Amino acid sequence: MRATSILRILLALQSTRVLGVELDEDGIIVDVAPTHRVPRCGDCGRKVQAIHEYRERQWRHLDLGGIMTHLRYELR
Repeated sequence: MRATSILRILLALQSTRVLGVELDEDGIIVDVAPTHRVPRCGDCGRKVQAIHEYRERQWRHLDLGGIMTHLRYELR
């Protein structure tokens, strides 16, 4: 089983896929993305054809075995 699959199960992420994992001096940073392929507007939720800008955002998740865990995502 791959590390990304194990993290998806441990973190109990629904409708989210794990893209990668990065170890930092503070803990673990997990790169995530939604499972749906068609991008949606962050304000109204409608399907869109083009993405105008990306912003990176990071959230704190519950710790894994005492290790600080953050989720990182590029907002559209």
